Amino acid sequence: MVKPETIVAGGFIAAASGVVWNATYAAIYDLRRIAQYGMAATRDSLFGRMGDTPWAPMIDAWQHWPSLQNLFSQGTSNFFVTTAAGATAITAAAATGTAIALLKKKSEDLHGNARFLERRELKKKGLKAKGGLLLGRAGNQLLRDEDQSHVAVIGPTNSGKTECFVIPNLIEWEGTFIALDFKGTLYERTAKIRKQKGDKVYLFGPGFENSHTYNPLDMIRGGIARITDIQALASLLIPVLDPKSAHWNTSAQMLVAGMISYVLESKECENARTLGTIVRLFSVRDNFIDTLKAMRDEEGISDYTRARLTEFMAIPSEEAGSIRSTLNTHLKPWQNPAVEALTKSGDNAIRIESLRQERSAIYLVIDTGQIEIFSQLLKLFLEQVNSFVNRAYRQPDENKILFMIDEFYQLGRINSIIKQLPFARDRDIRICLVSQGVAQIDEQFTRSGRESILGSCALQLFCSFNDEPTVDLVTKKTGSTTQGYETTSRQLKPFGGIPQKTVAEHSMARPLFRPNELYAWNRNHLLILKTNAAPFICDKILADRTKKYIKMKNGALGVTLQIPPLEALAPFMPSWARRSSEKPLPKEKAVLPTSDESGDKSAQKEYAAKAAFLDSGEADTVDYEALYGKLNALVGDAGYFETAVEASDLIEDKEYTLSLIQELKDEHEAIVNLVANEAGA
Repeated sequence: MVKPETIVAGGFIAAASGVVWNATYAAIYDLRRIAQYGMAATRDSLFGRMGDTPWAPMIDAWQHWPSLQNLFSQGTSNFFVTTAAGATAITAAAATGTAIALLKKKSEDLHGNARFLERRELKKKGLKAKGGLLLGRAGNQLLRDEDQSHVAVIGPTNSGKTECFVIPNLIEWEGTFIALDFKGTLYERTAKIRKQKGDKVYLFGPGFENSHTYNPLDMIRGGIARITDIQALASLLIPVLDPKSAHWNTSAQMLVAGMISYVLESKECENARTLGTIVRLFSVRDNFIDTLKAMRDEEGISDYTRARLTEFMAIPSEEAGSIRSTLNTHLKPWQNPAVEALTKSGDNAIRIESLRQERSAIYLVIDTGQIEIFSQLLKLFLEQVNSFVNRAYRQPDENKILFMIDEFYQLGRINSIIKQLPFARDRDIRICLVSQGVAQIDEQFTRSGRESILGSCALQLFCSFNDEPTVDLVTKKTGSTTQGYETTSRQLKPFGGIPQKTVAEHSMARPLFRPNELYAWNRNHLLILKTNAAPFICDKILADRTKKYIKMKNGALGVTLQIPPLEALAPFMPSWARRSSEKPLPKEKAVLPTSDESGDKSAQKEYAAKAAFLDSGEADTVDYEALYGKLNALVGDAGYFETAVEASDLIEDKEYTLSLIQELKDEHEAIVNLVANEAGA
């Protein structure tokens, strides 16, 4: 049975042959007439008539074709017959040649037609740009890519990823960049050069004594975008990674959004608008509902804040406990004084809002031994900066943004950046993801996640190979070519005749890269895979061996970098945070109880103790039994309130206790006098 594609191909070839014959007949016809009659024959040329009637040559041949009985006698001398014969011969030759070429190509491509990109094609494929990212060298030509596509750089340890790609591009990038820098190598090698170029240089170093700071709450805008930004921050702090825990996580996001909104609005928190304050508010009282009530009832709090806090207060206690447990898990990294010192506003804070206007070099430096402690902080920084620069399209006079995320899988899932990979290029943002191999990416993101990530990286660079998943990936991506081979057989003849030799031609698939060829990769070479381009192998440009970069490094030795020392934040709590939930007695009822008939003063002593330390704190910070015992002993002294100051040492917040005592002196003067009178009686 004839295949449909064969019928279609046959029809196409027949139509093409007709067009070729038509044009060839017209050409031969006109040339022969010009040879006989001169240029005057061009007035009635077939090519001229084809403008009005495209098939004029065929019509002309048909009209002047001799009858069948005269064809054999006049055929060789008939003008129209010989013209048609010439056109037919040329068309047949062209069709035959084309068919042979197609069949040969089909045979050659039977198992694939993979090939390498040729140097003459580099410019067409955008690999010889004047600017953009530096990739390597092909002969004397520098290879650069200035497309806004993202880049995946893959290679094992000591394969030259840092030297051939990361450092050269951090030095040469025209714009702002954010670099994840394990052990501070990138900062040490490039920071002085960037400052010499006029960049604002920042070092954000969790775990180090000197560092610039960054406050996540500073990224929240006012106006109509305020609630959206608050919800975005809440989702970053408590991401929904598992659908099974979506309810608990989204409920926790609701609560933490209300807490963020409160800290931004509260006059109590005016000088302490940090994530550390938010985390601390979850543990100021045994009864968390009392905390929420105090926050909700504070003056100046928005309806949004009240609504979020009230929603949580209405949740059954058992469910609320599970939500708080989820919160504690996600907020644990923020219960660290070092993190709080890093996440504050001030003169030393990184000006994220100016990254488009002010060329900046931001280094996120961390020791590999502290990744577990600070990974959440670094992820939040990267995700918030990425979200900020993605808010609007870049204006012509604004900086392009480069994210150089070395060993990106070490931080775990950087969800918002990964999700925005397909869209960031429209904002003039390039993201370079550097990894040791495919296996490490699969470990964090699963295979489907890795395929999504690499699918968004139109430019992929491979420095070397030492793991099977990476080798398999490259072998499949680069494809196969068709390789021919011959087999020889001999057929014996009966009765001792000469054997007949038969040679047969075959073809087989040959991978463009065999696994053993990749494992034996030349460390001085770089494999470039770009979407819609064949693979290309170039030479690496190693920064530590290139005169240009060595000269730039030596020329910047005298540049001074100033990284401010970190200062610990003083513990902060709202003024209501250490008061008990007990309400003070109304002033008009503040009357000292009288002694009973037996003269027992225990009721007076108990009231005096409660009055003196009214709302003094929570049960977990104050030993009331011991405190009341000491106060009861002091009530008998004439200088009760002055002596009672000593008892304030039992309470953590001494300053608040002293101010409360002074307040009670003023408000309960009658009680003070009565206590003194009773004591002196």
